Amino acid sequence: WIVNRCASRVQGRTIGELMKSTGNWAASAVACVCVWGLLVGAAPLALGILFDLAIWTPLRYRLDEIALMTYQHNWIVGAVLLKLAHRAVVFLAADADVREAPTSPLPAWAAVWRGKIARLERNGLERFEARWVFTEIVKPLLATMATALAVPYASAHFTGTAATKLASTYPEFFSPFALSPPTIAGMLRYSHAGVTGLCAICLLALHVPAGARTVHAAVRNDLYLVGRQLCNHE
Repeated sequence: WIVNRCASRVQGRTIGELMKSTGNWAASAVACVCVWGLLVGAAPLALGILFDLAIWTPLRYRLDEIALMTYQHNWIVGAVLLKLAHRAVVFLAADADVREAPTSPLPAWAAVWRGKIARLERNGLERFEARWVFTEIVKPLLATMATALAVPYASAHFTGTAATKLASTYPEFFSPFALSPPTIAGMLRYSHAGVTGLCAICLLALHVPAGARTVHAAVRNDLYLVGRQLCNHE
């Protein structure tokens, strides 16, 4: 079958056309390998490192200890977290399909990502769209994780450096804001944990009231409404 397939491709073509076709196939293969490497390798690794910095390292190591990272362990943790995120996206999107008017924007966001993941699974390796996968899936994931990794550390480093510089330059004004090296090290160590906790609080503040209202409306409708008419059961 392979020989017949290759012969049908080669038959009736010139050397230049064959070289151009071979170059296009090679470029497509390299693009697919690179995109799959980013999707399967870089994305879980970045998520695992973020989990390590935000949760595992502050709980395991003291401030005077050096945190050690094993990239294999981080990749495994990131792959598990991505799998859990996939299940959560499918569940939230299904919940958005059930409800006619969702009060929270999270299920609509989940429905978009469920469509992207379904298209990726439907195409598989045979109809793999490298450009679309990189633009719609890999690039947003890596951009979000890179921002989550870089911004807390850069903010803590800038704050500590600026406070120390101002205190040494203008001691009469900024001496109370001088930070010692252990304090700066603590800011760097716990910056990701602090930002993660702040984001979690903001998400809860945004979505918990909407979820509570949805549950209240569902219980009220189940208990007191028959069709569209209010019925007082006594």
